[in-house]
Amino acid sequence: MSLKNGVGFYTKGTALISVGFPEKLVRCQYCKFLTNESWAKRYRCLLTDERIMQPFEVVGWECPLEFEEKVN
Repeated sequence: MSLKNGVGFYTKGTALISVGFPEKLVRCQYCKFLTNESWAKRYRCLLTDERIMQPFEVVGWECPLEFEEKVN
């Protein structure tokens, strides 16, 4: 195996995750995968790399979580 000429392909894996939200308050602010990039004054999802503009109000557009009932 040699990478000196670049990567020929990637082997991908998928993870099933679970995130708990308090009493139907489904917002990025309560997700363990939200990170605060204080140096840039923004929030980002660690799963999707999406910038989250309103983490205290909504779930990001690219959120991969599937919910049992409609949220927001």
